[in-house]
Amino acid sequence: MNILIVDDHAVVREGYKALLNAMMPDCRIFDAENGAQTHRLLASSDIEILILDINLSNESGLVLAKIFLKRHPDLKTYLFQYVRRQRHIAPRYANRCYGVHQ
Repeated sequence: MNILIVDDHAVVREGYKALLNAMMPDCRIFDAENGAQTHRLLASSDIEILILDINLSNESGLVLAKIFLKRHPDLKTYLFQYVRRQRHIAPRYANRCYGVHQ
């Protein structure tokens, strides 16, 4: 199984990679810090699961999720975000996404 983690913070990407490698040592874990890197990896690798930050520095993870799902309809997509204050996440964030973690 190939998993792609997209977050603009290296420490978050490395943390997810360490966790996933410990839980699923046979998986291949890729990472990207922005939409352009994500596009390239999705085009060149057989990514099955996308873990995507909603709040990237210069772009919306929600917009990217819609684009990626249109181009890769079988891609399992999970969204997450870090918030300092408790906020409500609208249920319409992205069609066909499997989960939102805050």
